Amino acid sequence: MFVYPIPNKDNGYSLFMKTGLAHIELTISLVQKNTINAHFRIKKNSNEIFDQLYSQKDTIESEIGMALEWDKGENKKISKFGKTLDIDINNKYNWEKAIGWQYNMASKLRNVLLPKVKDLN
Repeated sequence: MFVYPIPNKDNGYSLFMKTGLAHIELTISLVQKNTINAHFRIKKNSNEIFDQLYSQKDTIESEIGMALEWDKGENKKISKFGKTLDIDINNKYNWEKAIGWQYNMASKLRNVLLPKVKDLN
């Protein structure tokens, strides 16, 4: 499905797709509330890619089955869109739900976005 998950110091994994333009990032944030995230991150200086995908926002959200959070990342190194789930990660009874949610979101993002990103190359 993905190339390789790369562990990093920022409490998350990046799942690289078969494109150098972007990747799917799964994170857990205990510092900023109790949240988990699944975002499609677009590399620095790729605002035109974000804009092209944003022009398909309604279609993308329809295919994924929910509204997404879109952040063009003005004055930042990346732009991204995806979803955040508020969940108490400290409660071990939520771990299975959290992992399942991230897997499901990563799969949806990959399946919907990979063909669209390939068309942008």
